[in-house]
Amino acid sequence: MQNIALTPGTEAAARRVISYLPCDAAATIRALAAKYHVAYTETPADVLAHHITRLSGDEVQLDETELLLLALRRAGHIDGLDAVRLLAAYLHRPTR
Repeated sequence: MQNIALTPGTEAAARRVISYLPCDAAATIRALAAKYHVAYTETPADVLAHHITRLSGDEVQLDETELLLLALRRAGHIDGLDAVRLLAAYLHRPTR
């Protein structure tokens, strides 16, 4: 992984974003999905995206939590910025 030098202003902004991230993003995503009765439903665009990605030589497999996050965004219960923040927190989680 490449180290990126941050300017003082950028570093402070990164710290603010990190402090915003929930401790357990997966639990937060599941709770929001339960609160709004949201479940992921595959769309024709999802199928097309899967095939295009596969044909390009990449294999992207979203897990249940990532699909719930996508469903919350599509349903309009969270905005794009919150979706990105939750995804970053979820992907940044410690591996077990």
